[in-house]
Amino acid sequence: MNGGWQWEPQWPSKILLAISTTWTGGDEEDETASVRAVVWASAAAPVQRRVECAGAAWERWWHRKRRREHRQEKWVEGGEGENGVCEDDVDGQASFDGGSSAWSDSAGEAEEGDAAAAAAIHDGLAAKYAHLRRTHRSVPENHSSTQHDDYYALLGLEQWRWRAGVEDIRKAYKRASLHCHPDKTVHLSDAEREASLALFKRLQRALTVLTDPRQRLAYDSVDDVDDSLPDASLVQCEADFYAVYGPVFARNARWSRRQPVPSLGHAHTPLPEVLKFYAFWRSFESWRQFPDDAEYDVSQAESRDERRWMERMNHRQQRQRREEERSRLARLVEGAYRLDPRIQAMQARERAERERSRTERQRVREARQREAQEQQRQWEEQRQRERAAEQQRRAEAKRQRERERDARRKLRQALRALAARTAEPGVVDSMEHSVERCGEDMERLRQLERACRPLDGDVEALRAMLARMECVEREQEKRRKEAQPSPSQVSESVSAPSAEWTAEHLSLLARAAKKFPPGTRDRWVRITEFMRHAFTPEEVQAQWKRMQPSTRSAPAGAAANGAAAPAAASTPPNAAQWSVSEQARLEAALKQHASTLGDARWARVAADVHTRSAEACRSRFEELAAYFRAQKHSATPR
Repeated sequence: MNGGWQWEPQWPSKILLAISTTWTGGDEEDETASVRAVVWASAAAPVQRRVECAGAAWERWWHRKRRREHRQEKWVEGGEGENGVCEDDVDGQASFDGGSSAWSDSAGEAEEGDAAAAAAIHDGLAAKYAHLRRTHRSVPENHSSTQHDDYYALLGLEQWRWRAGVEDIRKAYKRASLHCHPDKTVHLSDAEREASLALFKRLQRALTVLTDPRQRLAYDSVDDVDDSLPDASLVQCEADFYAVYGPVFARNARWSRRQPVPSLGHAHTPLPEVLKFYAFWRSFESWRQFPDDAEYDVSQAESRDERRWMERMNHRQQRQRREEERSRLARLVEGAYRLDPRIQAMQARERAERERSRTERQRVREARQREAQEQQRQWEEQRQRERAAEQQRRAEAKRQRERERDARRKLRQALRALAARTAEPGVVDSMEHSVERCGEDMERLRQLERACRPLDGDVEALRAMLARMECVEREQEKRRKEAQPSPSQVSESVSAPSAEWTAEHLSLLARAAKKFPPGTRDRWVRITEFMRHAFTPEEVQAQWKRMQPSTRSAPAGAAANGAAAPAAASTPPNAAQWSVSEQARLEAALKQHASTLGDARWARVAADVHTRSAEACRSRFEELAAYFRAQKHSATPR
């Protein structure tokens, strides 16, 4: 068959491509015919190549040939057509006689590469080569069950089998072929010579297979194979384990690419060797092949594409069998690892060690907890002792202050009684000021004594502390002088009061006087700050003196000064004889506990006052509230 076509590509180079094909080596019915093609391309010299049929054109020719074999007698219109050719030939030739458009259609169909087309092609090839598929898995020709096809038995190596080396096989072949070589059987009869020749051919076949690495791998892969796994119920004691699993591992060690293969060992094998054994088998590399599981016989392929397709199918089947082999070996290794008495002893030791470590950690944790609890208890006891000592110290200091306050009060009362006999108005004020200064000096000495106590006689530390105290006193004196008004301001404030004294001002003054008792440093400045600077310190001091009851025996002066009665009347009543400290604690408790608590408020107030009951606290509150309401009502202009 001769044919040719020309195709001019649509690109600027205008290269002309021409292909001419010629059948050689047979007629159209010869499948072994080859194609010689001359390819002309570009402006280079022509190149003559020998090519093999492949691609879409070869597929069309293959289908035409197959259809022609089954429909030899079918012709167009019952005989020869107009051109006297077969219908299949007409169909096949149409793709070539159709010019460039027909070639474009066939080329476009050949370039479809989607998944659906690939699946369709695979199904078509499988259906096409179905007659080449093996119908059953038989023992291959080179591994029959007969004694004559047992190559190792023919060579006398049945004891060595796959362990025999190439030199051992060659020596065995020489020994076995001495008796059946054709040169040694010329004196025998025809039947004996034929039997010797057949035996010699089998020996040659055995030598060929066993000396070729690839064929021997395939032969040994199916020779004397036992893929069974031991039953775990057979292992009842330690000796049973080595008796059951030892031969199985030795039997499967032949498939290893890495030699030598470590053995299972015995009861006294060191543990590192045992672990190395299982690590080796978990990463086992097998050279075993499965020629019996090949789905297609590659030797029956009629072309290169057919052979490649069969090889792919067989390779897929081999890959699946290798996965099954790996799974079988993994089950063998894991079963042995689970039943190995050495591994069980190791796991028992590890469990005991973990339990011991856990117990030790628990013991250490409990010891730390007990130690922490003991330290917490000691700290709590120390804290309670310090708190009790601090409370005792504060109570003692409070009692000392109360004793000093009572002593100062008694001293002031005695001074007033003595000064009442004199006619000088400033004698009492001067004495009270002296008493207050004495109290302040005592307080400073007490503070100095407390500050010096931790120094434990350190002279340098005492000097540094005294220097700091002098600096503090100078700073306080400076602030006190800055806060005092000038003489002109004092005269103006005395001559012209800044505001009128209301009942609220008087209440604030009484509360401030109780909060800052005599002896407090900068007492009148602090009282002025407490009253939010509504009056100057001099006005506050003068008003406080007017509010105090006069103890002087000067009825004429008292009658002349009509402010004595209002001043006495402006003092809050004190029928229950509440002391200054009790009044201060009552006011602080009333501020701390809101009125929303109800009756519980007075219980808490009484707990803070310490010396009065809840009913007494409520009565005192109502008494003061009534007094201040009356003062406010009387001060309201009508």
